[in-house]
Amino acid sequence: SGSRACHAWRGVGILPRLPGAYIASIRLGPRFISQQQSDNNKKTTTIKPIKTSQTNVPGPAGTVGEGHHVLPLPSAARRARTWNMHSTRHTDEYAWLQNPEDTGTQQYLHDEDMYRSALLASLSPVRHSLFKDMTRATSDQLLSLPEQYGGWLYYVRRPANANFPVYCRRKVGETNEQEEIMIDQNTEGSDFPYIAVETLKVSPNQSLLAYTRDTTGTELHHLVIRTLNNYIPSPGDAGALLARPGTILEIIPNVMSHEWAGDNKTVFYTTRDTLGRPYRVMRHVIGQPHDEDEIVFQENDDKMFLDITRTKDEKFILMTSSSKTKTEVRTLPIEENPTMKPKMFLPRQDMFEYFVEHNGDKFFIVTNQDAENYKIV
Repeated sequence: SGSRACHAWRGVGILPRLPGAYIASIRLGPRFISQQQSDNNKKTTTIKPIKTSQTNVPGPAGTVGEGHHVLPLPSAARRARTWNMHSTRHTDEYAWLQNPEDTGTQQYLHDEDMYRSALLASLSPVRHSLFKDMTRATSDQLLSLPEQYGGWLYYVRRPANANFPVYCRRKVGETNEQEEIMIDQNTEGSDFPYIAVETLKVSPNQSLLAYTRDTTGTELHHLVIRTLNNYIPSPGDAGALLARPGTILEIIPNVMSHEWAGDNKTVFYTTRDTLGRPYRVMRHVIGQPHDEDEIVFQENDDKMFLDITRTKDEKFILMTSSSKTKTEVRTLPIEENPTMKPKMFLPRQDMFEYFVEHNGDKFFIVTNQDAENYKIV
């Protein structure tokens, strides 16, 4: 969460289609009457302005004046498709619309859009007025509250007229003018048809950034590791570790979650199986080919999902296998040798869930054992 686990913003707009075949009358802005007509069994919708001071409304083929403009009601062709499933025969006359490359599908969507544009044309002034009122009451620049991690403040902002957020940090005591831009999603996204930056995590010495990125819209993420402005190679470093600040060092495909080890060059991450289930924890050392990464743990129960996090005091890495009814956690001390084998905390049992945190020299457990509404142990 917070500065080391930020999520990109997404938005979806939906405009429902008015069922023209069943409209008796519609009242919009300058008043309209929509009447259903029949001509040789071909359905059409007549959009006719009632005489008012404003009667000229643009239609898809021109301007509607004192007369009336007849718009064909969009109608998809019926192409029967039949198949068998679970010993049942199914028929769907509109299955062909699932193919966005079909020219018929494209034409039908075009006709629907034109029909909507003509039907709602008179609402355009109202739509623009509402948009202006809403944007006047909100700022087009967004800025999150900073979160301190070590000697740095991490935050997210979205500049005016930008589509995506910018992930930034600055040293405690410095002003925003002295900020460092870790990722400008607007710039990074210019090379891809789609981009979503998901979980961001900085190394313990805060000189490296590891984040997941989706550039296809399929929610298949790559892990990207890059240097930050305060990055300085250590004595004995070679290969990728000799890179300059602001350089991408590694891109690892098919990653769900990730965490840094305490040595600032080892990253643990989870990968997905063919069904999209996170099931393996891998160990990667920067500078080594990712296809040589070692398997730390593999979850073979296909009902369990595997996740990797760290405790809030940053003493342990947690590898959690969980389903809706049971949990099993493995721990690995962050400051120890990252090649150590993780230790099982408590073995899995049916209807037994538990969640682990650490503080000082104690583990704190939230569990449902003998507690329907959970308890702290």
